[in-house]
Amino acid sequence: MEIKSLTLELTSKCNLKCTHCYNNSGLCGHVQEMDLPTVKLLLNDLSQYPIEEMYLSGGEPLLHNDFEEILNLAAACQYQVIICTNGTAKDRLQKLINNKLYIKRVNLSLEGLGDTNDKIRGVGTFSILVHHTIKLLRMEGINVCVAIHLNKANKHQVEGLYNLVVDKLDCDIKFGVLRPLGRAHDNLTHLMLSPEELYECVKKIYELKKRSDKKRIWHDWDICTEDIKFYKQDYHDKTTCLAGRRVMLGIASNFEIFPCIQLRAPLMSMGIFNQQGDIASLVNSENIDKVYKQFNIKDESCIKCNYYKLSCTGGCPAVPFGLHNTLESLSYKDQYCFKHLIDHEKSRQ
Repeated sequence: MEIKSLTLELTSKCNLKCTHCYNNSGLCGHVQEMDLPTVKLLLNDLSQYPIEEMYLSGGEPLLHNDFEEILNLAAACQYQVIICTNGTAKDRLQKLINNKLYIKRVNLSLEGLGDTNDKIRGVGTFSILVHHTIKLLRMEGINVCVAIHLNKANKHQVEGLYNLVVDKLDCDIKFGVLRPLGRAHDNLTHLMLSPEELYECVKKIYELKKRSDKKRIWHDWDICTEDIKFYKQDYHDKTTCLAGRRVMLGIASNFEIFPCIQLRAPLMSMGIFNQQGDIASLVNSENIDKVYKQFNIKDESCIKCNYYKLSCTGGCPAVPFGLHNTLESLSYKDQYCFKHLIDHEKSRQ
C-alpha cells in the first residue's frame, strides 16, 4: 500500500450542528478525541509511507486542545497540511495565524448565499465566514478554498457564489455534490440534485472557467471538460477513486482506520490503531483485500462507458453507500451521472 493522502479526524467535538454533517459531530453526548501520545506514535509509524498531504479535520479541529502541537508534528513530517474547519470559532482562529507557515490551505464551507447557507450550517454562520473569518485569513496570507455542496437549494447560486468567493474574497472555490451520509441522509436527501439539475450547474461552472482563472475553480466533473490537458496527465485507467487505488486513508477520532473517512462501516474498517499497534499490519492484512475489492464493483453501464477509463471513476462510492447503507450498493449506478445528457446534446449538434 502506498499512502499519499491522509485524513485525521482529531475530535468529534463541534460548535455547530450542521444538518448535513456526515459523521454526526456536535450532537452526540460522548466526545471522542485523538490523544497526543497516540498521535505521535501514529505519525511515527506512518513515516514509512510516501504521504504528501494530510487533512486535519473533525468535528471542529480547532477545538482540540492539542491542535497546534499536532499541526507542528505533521509539519515536521514535511506533509502538506490542509485544515478543514467551519471557521466560526472566532476565539480559536489565532491558532491558524500562529502556525500559518505550516499550513498549505484552509478549507471552509458555504452551502449557499445568506439564509440558504444558514438553514444548513446555522444562523449567522454565513456572516461570520464572509465578513470575518475569510477576510482575516486572507489578510494573513493564508490560502483558502471554499467548498460548495451543490443541491436543490443552491443550484441557482453557482455564479453568485463564484463572484463572492473568487472575485470578492480572493479564495479558491470547490464545487461538489451533496453526499447522503450521516445527518444529510436523515435530513437532506430531498435536496439531492437530479442528473439534469447537476448538468445545468456543471455547464454554468464551465462558463465561469472560460472567463476566469481556471486554477481557482475546483470540481469533480472532468468527464465533460474540453481542456483536459490542463489537468495532470495521469488519467489512464482511473477505474476507481483514490481510496480504491489504495493511496488514501481516513482515521477517525477513535483511531479507527478506513480507506475513506466517509465510508464508515464495520466491513470497511481496517481496525483500530493503538499504542501497541503497527499500522502496516492493519492496512496490509489479507482481510483488507476484501474491503478494496468492493471499489472495483461497478455498474455494467459504467464499465462500458467511454468516460470511465478517462477520468470518471463511476462516481463517488459514498453516494450509493449513503443511500442504500450496504457495501453491495457500490455496484449501483452513479446517482448523479449525466453522461446521457452529454450524449444527447452531442447527437443534436
